[in-house]
Amino acid sequence: MSPHDFHPDALLLDRYLHSEVTEAERHAIDAWLLRNPDEHHALKALRRGMAAKYGPVPSYDVDARVAAIVDHSVRAARHVRRHAPLARGIPRADGLSRRIVSGWMRVATVAAVVILGLIVVRTVGVPRVTRGQTTYATAAGQRATITLTDGSRVTLAPQSRLLVAEGFGASARTVVLTGQAHFTVTSMAGAPFVVQTGAVTTRVLGTTFDVRHYAADSVVRVAVMSGKVAVGGRRAPVTLTAGTVGHVTDSTAVAAVAGDLREYTDWTAGRLVFNDVSVSAMLAVVGRWYGYTFRLTDSTLATERIAVVFNADKREETLSLLKALLKVTMQFDGNTITLSRQQNKHSVASPTIRWDANVSPSTEVGK
Repeated sequence: MSPHDFHPDALLLDRYLHSEVTEAERHAIDAWLLRNPDEHHALKALRRGMAAKYGPVPSYDVDARVAAIVDHSVRAARHVRRHAPLARGIPRADGLSRRIVSGWMRVATVAAVVILGLIVVRTVGVPRVTRGQTTYATAAGQRATITLTDGSRVTLAPQSRLLVAEGFGASARTVVLTGQAHFTVTSMAGAPFVVQTGAVTTRVLGTTFDVRHYAADSVVRVAVMSGKVAVGGRRAPVTLTAGTVGHVTDSTAVAAVAGDLREYTDWTAGRLVFNDVSVSAMLAVVGRWYGYTFRLTDSTLATERIAVVFNADKREETLSLLKALLKVTMQFDGNTITLSRQQNKHSVASPTIRWDANVSPSTEVGK
């Protein structure tokens, strides 16, 4: 994606105004504002609308930010001008050609925009190549679909990272995962596909499966949609077949029938399916998608069970549904949301709520 094709959506701008974006996202939006100076008026209007709908918005002076961006760009261009090579042609008093200086000013601005634009592309799955490996990463609320050199496809969930070693596909196919990913592995004789998650290894020849292991998780969860996989730690691996899910540590492995496989697959299309899970587990997943931390004032709510399907690409709908479903009030403090039971509400309904999701496609890498 060209940096000039980048245009932040309302959700990203909302996070920008709340100072909840990553450094890369902030630089990318700054670059966008630099290319489109009139857009900061729309940003100010968005801030006013947010304040009218949700109450006071954290202090954020859009005009001051735009002025700072422009000032930084001018200073960067002047730095380039001072270090530009001497011109050939009609010299100025300082030995620089006016034509060359103006050209370097343009180059400096374009280079800054290109660099900043590339940063935001990386956050949604474009690889970062370092010596010996390629890293794919997603931020909160972002998904990325990656096609590896062997034809296997990997869809990364939000806040996930996949490391692919140099030489992948020749005689070995090993990747290292932090977070969650959905794999569709191409069969290749003599070269098993290996997913390393902490001390647990998942080994396959050709199948479709989902692996989840975030930093806070004590176990690795592997769900198999087709084929079979061998997964285990220090002890002998357990074999999982289609329709089963395993919960594995470096020394234990428990396999069970998966039940509704949509719980393990539909997130790739932007639907978060929860079937009889604890409220705390559900909030952990929702929090990863939106970059929020949920705090419960009533600890008994954490263990209650819930069944629901959210459209992950519609944050406001999800939060409104959470509020109604759990019968709670929500208090926002930056990226922390405090949930408190409504007065005279002592139980949580657990209906199964579903609707057709209208989701945007995930980022495609490596095709």
